[in-house]
Amino acid sequence: METNHKPATALPWRKENTNSGYFLAGATPGYFVEVRPTQDAKQVKQDAAYIVTACNAYPELIAKLKRCQAALRANGAPNCEAMKESTALLAKLGEAT
Repeated sequence: METNHKPATALPWRKENTNSGYFLAGATPGYFVEVRPTQDAKQVKQDAAYIVTACNAYPELIAKLKRCQAALRANGAPNCEAMKESTALLAKLGEAT
């Protein structure tokens, strides 16, 4: 079963500090996820920043993978290992190639 990991909300996301933790806020007004530290506040802060960065990089990652695949096809390497790996990654992310 293939899972689609495309952003379900508008990008970009941003991290906002609060007294009790962090909000990961989407571009859509009023859409957010609250992250509260349970033990290690420093790690939660790093995790929140990582999540925001990964979400915002998603469209560029997909575009670059597809661009690399186009270059491989154009250069006569449609069945090379890099093509197989990028196709598998795109499938894992729920993106058609």
